[in-house]
This record gives sequence, C-alpha cells and structure tokens, in this order.
Amino acid sequence: MEGVPVASLADSDITPDPGSINPYQVGEDRSADNRSFTVWVVTEGVQAPAGASNVIVVPAELESVGVMTRVYRVDRDFAFENAPCSGPETYGGCPPQIESLKADLTSGETPESLWQHLDEVLGAVSGAVMNSDLAEYWSGTQALYGDEIVFHRYGRLASLFPSEFNHYVLASVKQSYASKVAVLTFVPPTFEDTYTGRDMEGGKDVRYWSFCVGDWATSGTTDCLIDDEAVKNPHGTVTIAIGPTYMRPVIENAGLNYLRWGTLTRPLLIHRHMLADESFEGAIGNVPLFLAPPAQDGARRDCYEDHAAVHFMGEYAPSGRVYRTIEFLRWLRSR
Repeated sequence: MEGVPVASLADSDITPDPGSINPYQVGEDRSADNRSFTVWVVTEGVQAPAGASNVIVVPAELESVGVMTRVYRVDRDFAFENAPCSGPETYGGCPPQIESLKADLTSGETPESLWQHLDEVLGAVSGAVMNSDLAEYWSGTQALYGDEIVFHRYGRLASLFPSEFNHYVLASVKQSYASKVAVLTFVPPTFEDTYTGRDMEGGKDVRYWSFCVGDWATSGTTDCLIDDEAVKNPHGTVTIAIGPTYMRPVIENAGLNYLRWGTLTRPLLIHRHMLADESFEGAIGNVPLFLAPPAQDGARRDCYEDHAAVHFMGEYAPSGRVYRTIEFLRWLRSR
C-alpha cells in the first residue's frame, strides 16, 4: 500500500445518471434527492461500455489498487446521527455500491464489503504507509530552521493520499514541543461555506481548507482547524496557537485559534487546500514538490530555502515560530 494516486475524479466533474443532477455544480440544488451517478474503474486496455461517463483508467502494470471516496466537512444537518446511512463512520453519506464486472462486462464476483474507513486502514498499518524518507525532511528542517516554522510541499506523502485535487504543505516541529506554543499566521483563502446547507456559489479560492497537528510516525492527527470555524484577526488574517491544554483559555481569550498538541512522536503541521481555483495565486499546488535534498550542506540549505512555500504562496503560506511559554506570553502582551 503505497498511497500513490494514479487517477482522480472531482465531485463537480461527475456526470450524473439520467434523471439526476450533480449537487456540487454551481447553480444546482444541493438538497436534491436525485443525485445518483456511476463511476467506471477500468484497467488500461479494457473498454468501458460505449457512451460511459466518469471513467477512471488504472495503469495496466498495477496488480491491485484501492478506490477512495473522500468526504470533508459534512453538512450540519447530515452529521452523524442525521446521516442517511446508520453509524458515525458514514460521515453524512452512504458509501457507493460496488459491482465487479469481467472484461467482457459480464458479472464478476463482488465481495460483500469492500469499504473500510481510512482510520481503520491507518490504524492497521500503524503509520507504515508514511514514507521513511520523510524522516530526513523532518530532521533536516529542524536542523536548518530551529524554532522558526517553515512549510514545504513534500513530495512523498503516502498516508495523506494527495491527489491532483488535494494538496498539502508540511512543517516539522521539535520533539520538545509539549510545554511550548507554536504561533502561525496566514491569509486564509476564500472557500465554499456549505456547512449550513448553502448551494455552491463559485468564484472561491478553494473548495475547502484546513490546518492540522499531525504525527508522521503514526499518520494520525490530534487536532484540526476547519475553514468555517476559523476566527479571523481584524485585518483578515488567521492566527493559530498550538499549545498544551492549560494554555487554551489564555489563547482563546486573546482571540486566537487554539489547537492542542496531544501526544506526538514526530510532530508535523499540515495545511491543506482542496480543489483550488486555477486562478488562485496562493494555492498550495503552485509550490514545487520537494523531494530528496542534495547531500552537500550548502546546496542542501539552498534547496530547502528555494522550495519554501512562502516564495510561491505569499501571505497565504502559514509562517511563525515556536515559543517557550513565557516567551509566548510576552509576545501576546506585545500584540
């Protein structure tokens, strides 16, 4: 399980079945019940039925593939107990029904249950799908930047399952984080605010953004800030302060967005953009992928610096530093 994307299909690009509409397209009713669709996943060289839409082609050399469906920020009226399918694991929707067909389109053997929640998958592999060479990035950025927090678009992120529609930038944090406070500020992109059930408006920078505290050793996250929950500063920026739970009242009383550290082995800060508009200059997708840095010290530093997200995202890239608690309180008083 490498987590490398080979093909993707965005919700707004799906052609609905006859008699249905696509509620993710601008101008359509997101509360409509007639929203059925069919997606064909075929191996390269195998023909989907004539006239079929929504065809995903899998490279022939792959022996097995995983098919993922992603749901972020379920509408308030469909969260958990109000979901059309029972159980909180549905996150507001029913998993697609799967039918297995042979190459000649006759019926094949379809297992009773193919779907697993991603939390089950990641829990089973205990972070093994997070590439080991991320350790070099994690330690390398700490050696270069110390308590300064600098984001890069790291190119090997198996357990985050990036795709052409879902992009991430990361920043490492020292392991001595527990009694410290990390402070980051950035300009948030505009987004489709659909949590209360509103229809798609269009003209937004991204469909969705979030900021999470994660752990590359376990592939888990301990806390996240979701776009529609972010508290903005008077001048429109967002400031996030990540710290121990006893600092939460101080941070929130100051009007900042609090996130908790939790228990982390290899702390990692994760910023996500989903379905960024092509015209959005601050999109994470504009940041070049950072892979293996050169071995020479001088060239290595230049490589890290040349790939820093701030050079390509501008004020939309989170930036900041880690403070000792007493330093943070001084910083807070000086604002």
